Amino acid sequence: MQIDIILEAGLPATRVAALAVQAERYGIQTLWVSSFPSRRDPVPALTLASQATSRIRLGTLPLSPYEVHPLRIADGLLTLNELSTAAAGSYRLKPWPSATF
Repeated sequence: MQIDIILEAGLPATRVAALAVQAERYGIQTLWVSSFPSRRDPVPALTLASQATSRIRLGTLPLSPYEVHPLRIADGLLTLNELSTAAAGSYRLKPWPSATF
């Protein structure tokens, strides 16, 4: 069975990392972090989670280009991927599933 967890937006990065470690112990496939206006940025939290874990896949729910310029979003996710790869030795970020209409 493949189980993913979605965390609420705005959790402190240390809490996200601790939950990622616990989720990995329980065999959770992916940990998603929500992103909403006026809440903490999920990318630094996922970076800390990637350095505390080795197998769980990590992802962020869609980031708004109205709040953050798309190039800044891409740069943040690129940095997260680089740090995650260095920590785990493999690609761990999970792409958002494509929607079919």
